Amino acid sequence: MSSLFIPGQVLGIIGGGHTARMLCISAQKIGIEVGVIDPDENCPAGQVASWQIISDVTSQNGLKRLAELCDVVIYENENLPEELLVSLNQKVAIPQGLLTAIFAQDRIKERRFLEESNVNIAPYQEVYSMLDVHNALEQIGYPCVLKTAYDRENPSNVKMIYRLEDLTDCIPLISNGPCLMESMISEAREISVMVASNGDAQPVFFPIAEKISLSSRLSGTVGSVDLPEETAEEIYRIADILSVTLHVQGILNIKMFVNDVGTIYVNSITSIPETDGFYSEQGCSLSHYDAHIRGICGWPIPQMKHHGKWLTLKVTGREYSRALGQIPYQPDWYFHFFGREMTRKDELMGVVNIPASELSDSIAKVIQSQIWSD
Repeated sequence: MSSLFIPGQVLGIIGGGHTARMLCISAQKIGIEVGVIDPDENCPAGQVASWQIISDVTSQNGLKRLAELCDVVIYENENLPEELLVSLNQKVAIPQGLLTAIFAQDRIKERRFLEESNVNIAPYQEVYSMLDVHNALEQIGYPCVLKTAYDRENPSNVKMIYRLEDLTDCIPLISNGPCLMESMISEAREISVMVASNGDAQPVFFPIAEKISLSSRLSGTVGSVDLPEETAEEIYRIADILSVTLHVQGILNIKMFVNDVGTIYVNSITSIPETDGFYSEQGCSLSHYDAHIRGICGWPIPQMKHHGKWLTLKVTGREYSRALGQIPYQPDWYFHFFGREMTRKDELMGVVNIPASELSDSIAKVIQSQIWSD
């Protein structure tokens, strides 16, 4: 049975970014004290937490101190060394688990796990040399994608291969270590679904969401989306399988491709509430941040009620001032800002949730607002 954490106990969060900030607020709603560890003394989470350890998130001394001060610990970023998490888990409870963090740093391990879980994934080959790349290409064919096994957050570590000449661009990737070569799923919709659990009761499912492109530079997430009934049922079946197999406590976010004939390919899994799920703040009876905290703390998670369709768009430093200028003119839009000081134009400053019962009308209003104008 999962441990129950109650008001007055202390939750520690590794990392102080916008995700940690939202989780901190969610924990405080149920009376849990929160401390964070982050090197930036003005980080978004540090502004709302009860206390902060000013330290690098990979510092053994800093994490030892965090473990001493907390009853339970979670992380907001999965790019933490495996050995560090294993060592920390010997000192303090980490109900979030370690597997998805390991998968986030090694695509090969993630693909092997998905195969063993009997969920459908894109055809792939593990490649360790350019000879392997050529051999894999014969099996997979064009178009395909070469991805480094490690550091998947870096977009430069992914190369699209449409023709033989593109293999030249693969040399730097394969020179840096193991890679995956995957078949490219053409004409595919990018779908995601979140499932929450406290580790004991039946998992609770969020609406299915879709990443959409509004322009060459702007993409957003729509939750919920309309899919054929059999496709939606299969997506939820996959989510159930993975949540049970991983013994999920908190949130599991599963990203998939659905092609034009309804075939589903699981692409990635993560146990962190991502910004793409922000539609749940207005679109669901419980946000994915609240559900994550309840699950981590062993609290029951109520069945999800849906409140219509919502479009979520990110606001970076590039759009920040224009977004602030639109607040008086968009009474139906929900602006959420993360308390950051803008240092870069691509810095994520917040998100906007926009009612989208008529998606085309909502997109027209987005364009008219000129917040995201090129």
